[in-house]
Formats: sequence, structure tokens, C-alpha cells
Amino acid sequence: MYMQPGNIKSMRTVQRQLDDFVFLRQQLLDEWPDTVVPTLDHLIEPLLLLSPRLLEDAVQCLDRMLAWLFFHPLLRHTHILHAFVRLPDLKRDVFAHHAFVRRQLRSQNVESSVQEKGEDYFFKYARQMLLPLRDSLGKVLHQSRQVELCIRGTEVSRRVVANDLKTMSLGQPELREMLNIVSLCCNGTYSPWVEFIGIVQNMHSLASGVLLALEYPLCLIDQQTELRTHLERQRDALQHHKAWTLFSQENKQLNHEKTKVVETLGAVEKTSCEIGDSHQRISDELAHFQTIQPRYISRALGRLARQQFEREKVNLKVLLMAMNDLKCVSKEEPPKM
Repeated sequence: MYMQPGNIKSMRTVQRQLDDFVFLRQQLLDEWPDTVVPTLDHLIEPLLLLSPRLLEDAVQCLDRMLAWLFFHPLLRHTHILHAFVRLPDLKRDVFAHHAFVRRQLRSQNVESSVQEKGEDYFFKYARQMLLPLRDSLGKVLHQSRQVELCIRGTEVSRRVVANDLKTMSLGQPELREMLNIVSLCCNGTYSPWVEFIGIVQNMHSLASGVLLALEYPLCLIDQQTELRTHLERQRDALQHHKAWTLFSQENKQLNHEKTKVVETLGAVEKTSCEIGDSHQRISDELAHFQTIQPRYISRALGRLARQQFEREKVNLKVLLMAMNDLKCVSKEEPPKM
């Protein structure tokens, strides 16, 4: 749903499917390959539509992805993101072409920068630091899902206990009221872990997105290394032709070798500029991620603790009411067996 600020009449609704979000993510990465976009790998499952609960979780995950994109200092200004929430019809071929053109223009206009030695150290160090974080979030996510499954697995048993308790009053109104109170405690089905799991899943997707963003500059460094090796070979070949140039045909070959050396030098310079530009952008992405990640985790833990506390407080209140009623019922001594 989209609405212009202050103009309620401009409200409109656009329908999007999962593959539309996959397309949006791919186009953002095609235009800005070194930015952090949450991964959607855990949602691309054929069995997703068979479970209403999983479908609801997927919708919440996609909402969090859009919230991240609109909070991102760079991606929130992209044309395709605004078109994604405004236009009812996404012309994918047009957007894909525009993303390709903008990336080519950006690579051509990137300013030359002095590349420090050991440029890959920064990217490899960042990857080395983020891999344990991504793995830890994956373990927390797995264990939290196990806890949630255990909680949901006891729902049926709690309902059975609650129903059985209601039939144990034996015609005594006081006992019936007390058992009804206890059954309310047994029949609770709300779990505060659902929201916590969603936030941890979002952080795991973001950490995976950061690692994917780091792959782009590392590939550029490998490409630069290959270009430099190829340049050395071309220079050796050029020196060889200079030493044996006697005829016009060989002069043409010499000029051709010079042209190839110039082209390779240009490619090396362009790649160096792209690496420097990517270094700056990755630094900004990591700073943004490090600002958001502790805030998300602290909020998730705080909400989990508060919701669990409120739930236990309600259960305690119910049990205290039942205990007081039980004291009233148990004043009369039962006959000895």
C-alpha cells in the first residue's frame, strides 16, 4: 500500500508475489553489487504455500526486507524500489536494462583512487569476522525454532488436559469454578518466541547479505591479479617484438601489441578504481550494519523477556486464584480411605 504524505486520496494498493521480491533484490544487487540486501533463500521453497503459518511468516519477512531497504541510506533512493511500491505493473525487462545501464555509467564515472597494497586484507578480514556471526545467528535461529516447535507440540496436550479438568467437578460448583480457572492456564497457546524468531531470521539474512556483498570486491581483486599477470606477459611480448622488428609486417604486429598493452592498462586502472569505490561502500555498509545489528538484537531480547514475563504473570495470577478456591474447597476433611 502506497500513499503520498498528507494526501489520503492518493492511497493505492499494489499486489506483489514472492518472485517480484526476488526480482527486486536481484536488480538492486545488479546495480549496486556491494550493498547489503537481505537474502531470501529460506523463502524460495515449493512447500511454503502448503502451510498458512509459514506463509504468514514469509509475509512478515518480506515486510522486514522492505523496511530495511527504505531505511538503507543508499538503496532507499533507488528508482526501482520506489517503482516497486507504486507501480501496479513491473516491466521487468525495462528495469533490468536500466539497472545495467546505470551500473555501466557508474563504473565509467568512478574516480581514480590510489590503491593500497594488500587491499584484499580488509575484505578478507571483514569476511572472517562476519562468518562466525552468521553461523551463530544460524544456531540461535535453529534452537529457537526447536523451542517453538516444542511449545506448539504441547498445545494439543494442554487442550486435552483443560477439557478433562472441566469434567472432573463431580457436580460441585466450587470445584468446577476452580478447575475452569486452571484450565485457562493450561489452554494458553500464545508464544512470544514467534516474533523473536522472525527478528533473528532477519538478522541472519542481513549477515548473509553482507557476506555476499563482500564477494564482489574479492572477485574484482582476483580479476585485477589476472589482468596484471596478463599485462606482464604482454610487455614481455612487446619487448621481444621491439628487438626483432625489421619489416613493415612486423611493425604492424608491434603496434598491435602496443594497443593490447594500453587496453590492458586501462582495464587494470578501471578495476583498481572499482575496488577503491567498493572499499568505501563496503565500509559504509559495515558501519550501517554494526549500528543496526545490536539494536535489533537488544530489542528482540527485550520484547521476548517482557512478553514472557507478562505471560507468566497472567499464569501466576490464574494459579493463585485457583489455589485460593482450592483452600475454600479443602476446608472439609475428606473421609479416610
